[in-house]
Amino acid sequence: MTTPLPIIWTAGGIARFLQMGTDGVYALARDSDAPIYKAGGRLYAFEDELSDWMRSAENRATPKNPKAA
Repeated sequence: MTTPLPIIWTAGGIARFLQMGTDGVYALARDSDAPIYKAGGRLYAFEDELSDWMRSAENRATPKNPKAA
């Protein structure tokens, strides 16, 4: 038997997990490949998927000004 994955419900909960504002969460859900889902008008995400996505997003990120990095 497997254990259920921790789910973060609501944009506010996801925002706290990602340490950003709720407007940013709505933008991520709408305009990115972030693993944020919608059910019954509520946003939700799985903690492990968000953590993996954040790690991979950091690896892909490149500074806009390489000299400043």
